[in-house]
Amino acid sequence: MPYNSGVSSSAIAALGGFFLVMMIIYIAILVISFWAYGTLLKAALGQPKVMVLLLLIPLVNIVMVIVWGFQAHNLLKEREAAESNG
Repeated sequence: MPYNSGVSSSAIAALGGFFLVMMIIYIAILVISFWAYGTLLKAALGQPKVMVLLLLIPLVNIVMVIVWGFQAHNLLKEREAAESNG
């Protein structure tokens, strides 16, 4: 005699379908976010868009965000100095 857990197979299938849809949405949001960060990285610092993949590596992502922040700050200071000098 099979074990009856009280959960129908249609409920399990519906939950699996919901999980699949949520995973597709999550991956789409992740891809769009990385594309946007890559575009900003290219425009602001002149770095290749592929550098955004460093954000996937634990601990390296924290270091790279700090490095990119300092680079952007230095570039901004240089632009302000160039504008004020003429």
